[in-house]
Amino acid sequence: MFDRIAQPSLCGIVMNSSIFDQLVAISLAGMGLIGIGLCHIFVAHSRWLNLGGSLFALTGSVAAVMLLAGDPRSAFWTLGILASVFVFSSTVFWRRSTALTSRLLQLTRQPIAQGCTVVGLGFLIVGFALAKFDHDDQQDLDTGMHLLELVNMRPPLDALDVGSTTDLGQAIGVGRPTTMRSKEEIGTAESFVLQDLKFEDKTIRSEHASDACNCHGWVFTGGRYWIDGGMVDLILAENGYLAVTQPQPGDLAIYRERTVVTHTAIVRYTNANQAALVEGKWGWMGVFLHRADQGCYGTNVTFYRSPREGHLLVGLGGKPASKQAAPDSAIQARQATE
Repeated sequence: MFDRIAQPSLCGIVMNSSIFDQLVAISLAGMGLIGIGLCHIFVAHSRWLNLGGSLFALTGSVAAVMLLAGDPRSAFWTLGILASVFVFSSTVFWRRSTALTSRLLQLTRQPIAQGCTVVGLGFLIVGFALAKFDHDDQQDLDTGMHLLELVNMRPPLDALDVGSTTDLGQAIGVGRPTTMRSKEEIGTAESFVLQDLKFEDKTIRSEHASDACNCHGWVFTGGRYWIDGGMVDLILAENGYLAVTQPQPGDLAIYRERTVVTHTAIVRYTNANQAALVEGKWGWMGVFLHRADQGCYGTNVTFYRSPREGHLLVGLGGKPASKQAAPDSAIQARQATE
């Protein structure tokens, strides 16, 4: 696994709230009809009770539209349905019905028949709401899974031996794409991901998308190769990195999902009054500057500092800080990868 964006941060995987809001709104309309119909069945001559039921339906419609305030088109559509429900119920039960309505209801003038008709319509609307919710939720899930696959995609790689090692001599394998997508193709894919994840307003781009490397390769190979995220802890241990609580520019920001390393970035700016600003490559996508707590890799981040100069591996321009013996943590990390 060369690079993986933390799954909980994907908007597409979490239920779209507008889908649930539409379920509530349409169901309110159906339940309003059911309530009015039941009132008409059991208290057929209570004009005021029928009026109260209609007002209840209208109140429900207003509440539903408020729920959909963040989605104007859906709110307008739902308001139309609920307004139709109110008009229908008022037309059916008002004593001053229109001549056309009277003719249509000649065969069902009995209050029970009328009430059952309205109750049935209410159940149909609720059933429609549930079916629509199931369809939209499945469609949303499919879109989310496609997004997840796209985000975590990596091109086919050729394993290379370029002499890259840790400071203590452990070989670190790297990969290079067998083929790379065109600028137009990768740019279109990146735009889709960024729009869906809604990070466009939270990042500053410093490099365009490229299949040339992933985030770990951007940091440890200078953007020349891909490095498997499973090698990062070994690099940290053998290159003298220690976890710190107060990051400084030049430190590393390592993101994890549970214990699995998902992202490597470099601290660029720190301020006591806000989260550190970090810069890193998002998988095959571009390089972005953003707050450490506002990236697409979640907020489980640990900062690391090393006395060595820079972060490049030995053999790729990096120079060890010293030739001291490997600490126990480095030995354990090496054994874990063997």
